[in-house]
Parts: sequence; C-alpha cells; structure tokens
Amino acid sequence: MSKPCSSHERRGQALFAQHSQSCHGTEAVGETYTIEGLSNGDYLFARTLNGTMHGWHHTDEQLTQTILS
Repeated sequence: MSKPCSSHERRGQALFAQHSQSCHGTEAVGETYTIEGLSNGDYLFARTLNGTMHGWHHTDEQLTQTILS
C-alpha cells in the first residue's frame, strides 16, 4: 500500500502533469531519440527525470534553474 501524498507532493504532481508530462512522459522517462531530432541541431530532447540517467548528478538548485530558464 502506498503512503498518502503530502500537499507539496500533490502540487508537484499537478505541476508535472500540466507542464512536463507531455514531453517527459507519464513515468518521467523522457523522449525517444529520433532521426529527425538527432539531425536537427536546435532540437532539445526531453531528458529522463526519474533518476535513471543524466539528471541524478545535478543539485535541486541546478535543476530548478534549468526548469525556470
């Protein structure tokens, strides 16, 4: 049985669903690489946010700054 979410967690879930889920996916696994995206130097792929790849070594402050910029 999962523990109930705090109000901050519920707010974060709502914000993720509203602003990030469409690119990063429901499980925060990011985008699949495509030939079209790889051949366009200006294309920014939505990275994984679930702790399995790139983002794990950045501080919360760095991730927040990236999101807000």
